[in-house]
Amino acid sequence: SLEGHLATVNDSVDLLKAEIAKEEALLAGETKSLQEMDKNAKRAEAERKRQTKNVCGKLIVLFLSVTS
Repeated sequence: SLEGHLATVNDSVDLLKAEIAKEEALLAGETKSLQEMDKNAKRAEAERKRQTKNVCGKLIVLFLSVTS
């Protein structure tokens, strides 16, 4: 019957809406994790640059003390 078919279609729509909501929640969690990883990567890169600058400065001081 038409009512039975409509009820089946409505149930399918409800299941799809629930699946979409679940996937959107997963995506939100993955997006948050990705943002955190990106923030950590930028922090690590800044620290690496700071350490490299520090080491280069020490090498220049050492070189100047050896050559003078």
